[in-house]
Amino acid sequence: MTERSKGTDRIPQIFEAITCILEEDGLSAVTFNSVAARCYMHKTAIAYYFQGKEDMLIQYFKFMQTQQDSRIPHLFPGCDPVEVFSAFLDNRLHMALLDLPWIRAKYQFLLTSNPDDEFLLQFTVNISSTQYDQIKPFISAGIIAEERLEESMALWFAFASSLRFQLLFGSYPSYREFVFQQGKEQLKRSFLKDELYRAPMEP
Repeated sequence: MTERSKGTDRIPQIFEAITCILEEDGLSAVTFNSVAARCYMHKTAIAYYFQGKEDMLIQYFKFMQTQQDSRIPHLFPGCDPVEVFSAFLDNRLHMALLDLPWIRAKYQFLLTSNPDDEFLLQFTVNISSTQYDQIKPFISAGIIAEERLEESMALWFAFASSLRFQLLFGSYPSYREFVFQQGKEQLKRSFLKDELYRAPMEP
């Protein structure tokens, strides 16, 4: 076993340290030095795994996103694909409203980073690719209006971005909830074939 393969066991410890720093002191406090101190490691050991702070944060956000994505609803034999898609979209959009330290930090990172940064470009491409991959099973199930798929994906991205801005810069919770409910139905109406969209029942 190589030294690098032995050392990969330290990455979960590094990510756990980042989570603690974000919870206590915020994104600006995450550095090689602060993470190394939490892990009782030298900062050169952190640099062994990551090319810089940006790379470290991106890998951390990818890891946390993967953990979150493992909880989303999936299609299974005998299920109603429209109901599963509705639950899937609800889950994905609710994430944008979660005021978790790592999610807030991810939004701050995306907003304040250089848009031409190579690591950031790779990260944003990965986000878009992941979103499309999550939609693919519903396309195969025949419930998605493919003629407006590109428009629906763009609408999803724009709506999620709007929710992030509201979370970061503040808005009344009741207003956020109203925007969320309206936007969620608009997205479902856009993604689903016209004959499959089910409007919510009036309370």
